[in-house]
This record gives sequence, structure tokens and C-alpha cells, in this order.
Amino acid sequence: MTTLSEEIKEIICKTLPNLSEETQLQIISKLQSSGLELKEDLKYVQKEDIADLLPIIQLRKLMDAFKQGVCHCS
Repeated sequence: MTTLSEEIKEIICKTLPNLSEETQLQIISKLQSSGLELKEDLKYVQKEDIADLLPIIQLRKLMDAFKQGVCHCS
């Protein structure tokens, strides 16, 4: 059984494969501290929630992935 952190990390990995491990962990931590409890909650994430962690294009890509529920990085 995968944890929520692992599921979010898979989405980030698939969407932004060159993103540093540190930034991935910062995003996951920030989302969880904002009240994210389920993978389905990703659709409620707003750009402003993580805007300080990513450049705008990466942010837009990740937001699209969150809305679509993209998963399973290879």
C-alpha cells in the first residue's frame, strides 16, 4: 500500500522528472501541512499554495497533473 506522500511524489516525478528531491519533499510537506489528506484532494490545490517553490511553467504543469490525477512514473 502506497502512502499519500508516495502517490504525490509519483505525480511530481512523472510531471517534472528533473525536479530535485529537496523540492519534491518541500512540495509534499507544504501540501500536507495545508490539510491534504487524500490523493483526490489534489484537485483543490491552488497555484498560490506552492507558487514559492516552483517557476511558473513547472507550476502550471504540476497543477494540470494534480487536476488530472496523473500517476505511475516509470
